[in-house]
Amino acid sequence: MTGITTLLYALGFGLLGYLSGSLTPSIWITRLLKGVDVRDSGSGHATTTNTIRQAGFGPGALVFILDVAKGFLPTWLALRYAPPGADWIIPLTAALAVVGHCWPVFANFRGGM
Repeated sequence: MTGITTLLYALGFGLLGYLSGSLTPSIWITRLLKGVDVRDSGSGHATTTNTIRQAGFGPGALVFILDVAKGFLPTWLALRYAPPGADWIIPLTAALAVVGHCWPVFANFRGGM
C-alpha cells in the first residue's frame, strides 16, 4: 500500500475512533430517565459512576456496557481492516476513542474521564 492510502486509513479510523468515543450514553440515559444532565452533580463528568449516583445501578451498568463498546468497536475494526504494516493505526484509533470520551464533540467537549 502506498503512503497516501495508509494515511487515509489512519485518518478514517482515527475519525471513527474519536466520533465513536464522543457518543455520550450517560448523558442520554440520565436525561431520558431522570430529566437531568449527569454532569451537573457528583463529579461533574459523564461517567458510569455518576450515572449510578443519579439514575441507579441498572442504567449505570448499561452506560458501562455502551462505554466499553464505543471504544471496542472502532479498535476492533482497525485491528481487522488496517492495512498490513500499519499496525500503529490500531493504538491510534483506541487513543482517539479515549480522547473522544473525555472531550466529546457531541457534548460541547465536556465528557467523561
